[in-house]
Amino acid sequence: MRNAKQILIGVGLGISALVLLGVLLAPGIQRHEVKRRLMGLLTSPDAQQRKRGAWGASNWNCRAADAAMIRGLKGGEPLADVREAYVYSLGKRGRASDFDAVAGVLESDPSAYVRCAAWLAAVRLNPKRAAQELARRRDPPDPWDQIGIAQARLVLGDVGGVDDLLHWAIAGDEGQRIVACRALLKTLRPLLDSVGSWPLEAHVKEGEVWPRKLVRTVRQRCAALPLQRVARETLRTVNDPASKRVRRNVHRVNGARDRIAAFLYGRQAKD
Repeated sequence: MRNAKQILIGVGLGISALVLLGVLLAPGIQRHEVKRRLMGLLTSPDAQQRKRGAWGASNWNCRAADAAMIRGLKGGEPLADVREAYVYSLGKRGRASDFDAVAGVLESDPSAYVRCAAWLAAVRLNPKRAAQELARRRDPPDPWDQIGIAQARLVLGDVGGVDDLLHWAIAGDEGQRIVACRALLKTLRPLLDSVGSWPLEAHVKEGEVWPRKLVRTVRQRCAALPLQRVARETLRTVNDPASKRVRRNVHRVNGARDRIAAFLYGRQAKD
């Protein structure tokens, strides 16, 4: 009987050890499986799979995936929309050591759309070096370059590109209008919100083209403000760790306000 109990205890301890070992090894196994799947996607002959790999890589610390995307940006990836996904992923990952690869896109990528995305990625990767690049590249002829530069400047707290974004939010083709409006929503709206100048009736979402009437209203309100000072003060507040709770509460208030505005005003008709 005693031997049976000892055997049962030994088996129980063995099972517990195996479970514990599994728990300890699970993160490593998971990382290995994620890496395997990401690399399978990024090396797929299907462009949509390569894009899926880029989006997936943006949420994981996988150096092999980063290296594969950088090789794609240096000439290995023939499709512009896939290169744009690579640029987005590297920018979101935020490794400053990837800046040179993204700066190379600004120099030599044949697609202005990809270059536009690369400006935002560059700012995320290394704001100081991105500002130096911006200082060298004023007034490019391509609308996509103008949109990218304007957005990058605004993220850095320089409102000098707002007029370009407002212009292309009306004058661009559909893709340019969408990107310009997205940039305005993410970077200009918080500035106007901070001083109570965002139009209450403006019920717009990311990925939508703004009505021309809204663009004109926003332009007028910007002109009536010391916008550069607002941007400077807002950026300083955003970078202050002590203001995190305040920003969270403001975000909640703005969300409630937007829901009320949507109920009162309804969706604006596209012009």
